[in-house]
Amino acid sequence: MRRDDTEVTAGESSPVRSCVVTRVTRDRGRLLRFVVDPMGRLMEDLPGRCPGRSVYVQPRPEHIVTLLKRRSLLRSWGQRSLSLPDEGELLGRLAKGLSRRLLDGIGLACRAKQAWVGVEQLTALSQQANQPLLVLLAADTADHTREKAMRLLRHFPHAQCLRVLDREQLGAALGGNLIAVVSITGEPFVRRVATDAARWLTFNGLDSGD
Repeated sequence: MRRDDTEVTAGESSPVRSCVVTRVTRDRGRLLRFVVDPMGRLMEDLPGRCPGRSVYVQPRPEHIVTLLKRRSLLRSWGQRSLSLPDEGELLGRLAKGLSRRLLDGIGLACRAKQAWVGVEQLTALSQQANQPLLVLLAADTADHTREKAMRLLRHFPHAQCLRVLDREQLGAALGGNLIAVVSITGEPFVRRVATDAARWLTFNGLDSGD
C-alpha cells in the first residue's frame, strides 16, 4: 500500500525529540517538525516525513513565533538565504493543517470500519473493553450526552477521552450531519488520531498546559 499522509501502520514507534525553543522533550509525533525545502523556505512538515535537516517545536503559537525570531538557530542549517514565512500566514496555515490532519485520521478510521458514532455504539463496544479505545467528544456536546459517555467509559480501563472540534466538523469527517461522540478502535488508528488530537489541542490552548 502506498504511504501517504493518511496511512496508519501498526507497530510504528515515535522516538522523542526536544523542542528547540523550550528544550522540553516530547514524543516526536506531538511536536511540530519544520524543514527547509529545496527553495530555501522554512516549511512545516505535519506528517513528519519530508527529507532533510529539521527542528522540532512544541505546537504552541508563541513557541512558533519565537522560532521565527531565532535567526541564529535557523542559520545553523547552513542556508545563506533562508526564506521565512510571515508569522500570521504560518499560524493560519498550521491552524488549518492541524484540523485537516485530525479530520483525515478520523475519516481513515471510518473507512477501515474502526470508527463508531454515538453513545449507543460505545455501549456496544463493551466486549472490547480491554482493547485500545479513543473517544472523541465534540466541544459542543450536550451535557447529558457527555455525562452518559463518561459513565460508560468507566468500563474501559484502557480508554482515552478527548474533547476536540465541534459536532459539525466531526460529522463532516464521517459523512454525517452533527456528530457528538466518536469512538476510535484499533491500536494504529487510536495512536494516529490521539497524536493529532494532542497537537490540535495544544495549538489551540486547550491542553493541560504542561
